[in-house]
Amino acid sequence: MRKRGNGGSRSTGPLHSIYRSPSNSVEVVDEIFRWNPQGRVDELYDFNGAPPKLVINLPLFARVTAVDANQIPVPTGNISSYYVRANRSGTLLAAHFMAEDALATDNTNYLTFAVVNNGAGGSSVAMLAASDANTTKTTGGSAVAAKTPRTLTVHGTAANVSVTKGDLIEVTATVTGTLANLLDKPLVQLEIATLHLGVEERVSRVAGFPTAAAATNSANGVASFTVTATNEAQVSGFDFNDYISIVANKGPMIEARLRFTVVPAANQRFVFGLVSAFSAVFDNIVTNAMFRIEGAGGALLVETDDGTTDTDDQASNPANALVDATDYTFLIDMRDTSSVKFYFDGAHVGTTSMAAIGNSRLQPAAYFQKDSGTGTGGFTIDYVRIQYDRV
Repeated sequence: MRKRGNGGSRSTGPLHSIYRSPSNSVEVVDEIFRWNPQGRVDELYDFNGAPPKLVINLPLFARVTAVDANQIPVPTGNISSYYVRANRSGTLLAAHFMAEDALATDNTNYLTFAVVNNGAGGSSVAMLAASDANTTKTTGGSAVAAKTPRTLTVHGTAANVSVTKGDLIEVTATVTGTLANLLDKPLVQLEIATLHLGVEERVSRVAGFPTAAAATNSANGVASFTVTATNEAQVSGFDFNDYISIVANKGPMIEARLRFTVVPAANQRFVFGLVSAFSAVFDNIVTNAMFRIEGAGGALLVETDDGTTDTDDQASNPANALVDATDYTFLIDMRDTSSVKFYFDGAHVGTTSMAAIGNSRLQPAAYFQKDSGTGTGGFTIDYVRIQYDRV
């Protein structure tokens, strides 16, 4: 429940509202600080609305000619192609082909377009539909008009259009028969929806495809992060890409609303909070204040590390066991570093000390990790809100 709080005056202090869960009497003050917006930073990362698009233009070069040329030659068997390494995770929304020359349809002499995700370990996942719609056949295909983008048909399966940071993507145009004419300056344009501005995906893997992307047509707008069935160590989540700028002794608070698509199982874990630079061993993150779930059972833990005092895996009090497909709100209040408070769905569930943290720098982070096995898991996040005093 949200109720109206003080209106803001010399006697009542800054304008604020108060949050209270209907099931308990613990109130958490949500300070707005409109009286001095320059002194108190209040940032909201809301994953609603259309996500940014990464647009990649890929000129196609012929493979079988004596000298590579930016064209699609006439002879049968020719493949014109190009590779690109994805520098963001996301979802392929659209692909377009264009060239300087036109090409009529023909059921015998035609082009076939393909976009293949080779991943990071040599996988081969088709990102376009395997249909005549992606050809220049008369039956089922369509012609190429000169200097006019032609939209290709992306694959209908979500896993096929998922892009993980570091993936090697190949685009090709393959000749069957003998084309009526060559096509000069061919190009394929890819549109990939990425995470909303301000946060960056944190993914690691060997060959699999952990996902990190804005979810389409979701209630409220959310970003989705999953580890996949490949038997290997994987991480999927977000942070500031180790641009650690939030000063620990300047009263930071962080809040998020999220749900688990699949809660962590054996050999899996989840953390959310404020952290220093990323480490794949979460206990080795130098400074942190974070919620944690370790292994099966969904038991909620809190932990902090200020470089001197390391409080690990402290059970929430009262105990909480999290489940799939349920929205939860997490809040960490570091305004008093000697008494860092953790709130879960509005209830106070833990207090730790980070008295020695000083002016260490932090970043927001949420990570879902698995060590091995074919299990999957992940979470979606609605928003992240961060407050702190300017230096």
